[in-house]
Amino acid sequence: MTKETKDLTKTNANLPSAISQDVMDEWMDAGQVSSNDLVLAKVLAMQLTSELVKEQLAAFGDFRDSLTSELLGSVDPKVAANFEFIPFLMKKKWVIMHGREAKGQLKYEYQGQVEMTPANENLPWNEEIMVDKVPTKLRRDYTYDFYILNAKNLDEMPRVLSFRRTSAKAGKKLATIMYVENKQLKLSPASRTMFLTGSKETNDDGSFVVLDVAKSRATSPAELEKALYWFQMFKKSDVKVDDSDVKKETGYGQASQEASSTTISNAF
Repeated sequence: MTKETKDLTKTNANLPSAISQDVMDEWMDAGQVSSNDLVLAKVLAMQLTSELVKEQLAAFGDFRDSLTSELLGSVDPKVAANFEFIPFLMKKKWVIMHGREAKGQLKYEYQGQVEMTPANENLPWNEEIMVDKVPTKLRRDYTYDFYILNAKNLDEMPRVLSFRRTSAKAGKKLATIMYVENKQLKLSPASRTMFLTGSKETNDDGSFVVLDVAKSRATSPAELEKALYWFQMFKKSDVKVDDSDVKKETGYGQASQEASSTTISNAF
């Protein structure tokens, strides 16, 4: 519990006796706020192309809150410890990009996101399409979104960890731990805390962070209770997630997944 939270708790414990718990509950419910009104921050790995890194407000390899820029951890233990989190829900989606030739390279632009369903889960990751009569590369990024809690501060709002492209392997790894390993052990998906880790890799396009995850410890009863609370709130709700990172994204170079020669006539 942070100092601010302790101070707020102490203050509210000293409220006038005329304000009963029933009155307090009515006061809180008057806002009619649901999960649909929330916007969740992502945990982002700072890349060399990240605006905060360019502005020297963050270091390459930091893990930062997408809304507040708060430092949550780092791939470099000399900068900060790994970020410990409690995953409690996974959702999958397609992130859609269109690519066109520009100076001998493919320039990709963000088009939107589509919820992944059994009907579209096996679509090819790359296709050739026509957009306004112009040949266009359609790239679908298979994306894992994990809804998580900060294991060091359960009072914080949940955040989202998103894995795609070079970090998709870590998404598969975390999904396997949550929904296969834990199930075999008759444990809940939130029964373990995890560390967000990563490494700095380099290829012909430059240097970048590749995310990974590692098991930490068993969650406490209090942590499980909090995770269950948020799971029940989010499981059937279309909670808004900050997507400013992908809206800004423009990549150059060949798509990393094997392309399909199929031509389709729509944007998805």
